Amino acid sequence: MVQFYDNDLDGDSSALLEASQVLAELLIYGMSSSLTNETPQTKAQFRNLLDAYRSLLAQSVGHADHL
Repeated sequence: MVQFYDNDLDGDSSALLEASQVLAELLIYGMSSSLTNETPQTKAQFRNLLDAYRSLLAQSVGHADHL
């Protein structure tokens, strides 16, 4: 996510908030209208970010069982 923030969003925190909203929509609804007109590369990038986020979420849920 840091690389995405630095390289693709040029460190723009408002763009990070928008990207986070898109990721949340993808996680909850499986789609985001914000990506409708985006390039296949951008859509793939968000899918990759979502996969990484899901992996981290699964790890954190697994650790919560031990608390």
